Amino acid sequence: MKKLLLGLTCAFAISMSGSPVLAADPPDFEPIYDWSGLYVGVFGGLVFVETPYVPINFPDPEFGGSSGIAGFLAGAQWQWDNFVLGVEGDWGWGIGETAQNLIDETDFTINSVATLRARFGMAFDDTMIYATGGAAMADATFDAFVLGVDDDATHWGWTVGGGIEHAFNDHFTGRLEYLYASFGEENYDLSPFGEVEMEIEDMHIIRAALAYKFNL
Repeated sequence: MKKLLLGLTCAFAISMSGSPVLAADPPDFEPIYDWSGLYVGVFGGLVFVETPYVPINFPDPEFGGSSGIAGFLAGAQWQWDNFVLGVEGDWGWGIGETAQNLIDETDFTINSVATLRARFGMAFDDTMIYATGGAAMADATFDAFVLGVDDDATHWGWTVGGGIEHAFNDHFTGRLEYLYASFGEENYDLSPFGEVEMEIEDMHIIRAALAYKFNL
């Protein structure tokens, strides 16, 4: 009886060793997307501005308006597990007049906006949500067209924001992003009529971007 049981046990073990279930290779899993690398891209969107200006001996009129914006971006980022850390710079030019005050017959145009920011992301495979913040610069023109004079100035400030980005394949990604920016005061010389002091208090940028990533 013992010999019979031993024989049956050996036969069962041998038959199972050839079973396709046990002999099959472990299933293949798709690798998690790697966000590390250098990238360049283009973007387009809208910029909204709210700001007062201070003409001498008059109340502070309010400016408010919007225009288009388009430009280029570039950056680098590194991934650890699900965390992504990077740095990004961008430059965009304004498309059209940004704000106008018909009472004072003046207008204000954002000519270009540039930022240099850190990015902190949480990746869920090929999709990432992120926060961003850093320094910002805006070049603008104040035009007192009723007087026939205008002047340009560069404003320095800061920006914060966030967005969501998705990888379409190993190289191309697309994103939707919001940035808030605020800039300090600058004087615009409207000689011989004097000068005005402008502060870009609130700037809101909503944009979409497409980027190409060079894998590390």
